[in-house]
Amino acid sequence: MKQQIKDFIYRKDNVSFAELAREIPKSAGERTMFTDNDSPIIWAGVSQEFEEAVGDLLREGAIVLKTTSFMTYAADRQTLRRYPIAKRIRKYAKPHWLPIVLCPAGPR
Repeated sequence: MKQQIKDFIYRKDNVSFAELAREIPKSAGERTMFTDNDSPIIWAGVSQEFEEAVGDLLREGAIVLKTTSFMTYAADRQTLRRYPIAKRIRKYAKPHWLPIVLCPAGPR
C-alpha cells in the first residue's frame, strides 16, 4: 500500500485524501489522522494500514502536506463537514479539520 500511495502522489501531485482514498484499495477504516499535536484532523475514516503508510512516507520525507482550500474537497464531494475548518496548525479546544493535499517532496 505504501508504494501505491507514493506512486499515485508522485504521478498526480497535490492529491486530496478524498482522491487517494478512491484510488487505494483497503484505505477505508475507522481511524482518524491528525497533525503531530493531535489537532487539527487531516482526514477521517481510514484504515490502520493506510494511516501507517502515509505516516511512514511523511517521516521518510518522501511526501509533504500542504494546506489547501475547502473547495478542493468540495470539488471531490467529500469533506469533514462535521468539524469547523482550521486556519492553521495549532492546538484547538475542539477538533477542527485542516484541508490539506499530499505532494511529492523535493524533485521528482
